[in-house]
Amino acid sequence: MVADSTTTAIIALTTAAAGGFGLAALWIWRHVENNLNGADDRDKIEELEDDRWSSVSSELATLHQSIEEYVDQNDSPEELTQDEHIVNVIEQEVNPGELETVVKELRKVGNIESLYEDYVNSYEETYVNCAKVSASIFVLGSIPFVSDLFSQDPTKGIVPFVIAFMGVYFVLCLQRAVSSFNNARSCKSEFDKRWKDYRTTTPDLDF
Repeated sequence: MVADSTTTAIIALTTAAAGGFGLAALWIWRHVENNLNGADDRDKIEELEDDRWSSVSSELATLHQSIEEYVDQNDSPEELTQDEHIVNVIEQEVNPGELETVVKELRKVGNIESLYEDYVNSYEETYVNCAKVSASIFVLGSIPFVSDLFSQDPTKGIVPFVIAFMGVYFVLCLQRAVSSFNNARSCKSEFDKRWKDYRTTTPDLDF
């Protein structure tokens, strides 16, 4: 009788836990499908990337103007062609810091879109792993019932190995779910921060 009560309690507890993670997986899946990659977020990404390209274009224009001035100010030896003269002037006159600034701005292009994709992908990984956690809990909870149904001792035979395997699988999936969820929140926080900083530093926008 006590064994029956224990089995019933284990099944009830694991069913509730499995259902909870299953609902979490469903909710996150609906959140990804309904809210992420929406028009509002895509507009933000496009505006932020346009702003980054504007910065790059400005840096390139400044560098180009500087090179033209250096070329005009320096006479090339007769044996050098125009192209060789330009290369020579760049090597001698252009400050490496100017090039580093341009390279730094270029490396930032596409970062916003990559950040948002990480945000979406992390949420997708979260609901997949939540579903796996739910399934592993369901299997673990079913073991006492199946063992009792076939009058088999759950501490003997292959059953302990199945329990150990599913236990490890459960822990791994749970860790991955938590990790991907935290990463999604971190990416979203960073995305929102960059958008807020952009809006704050662009006073001519209509808030």
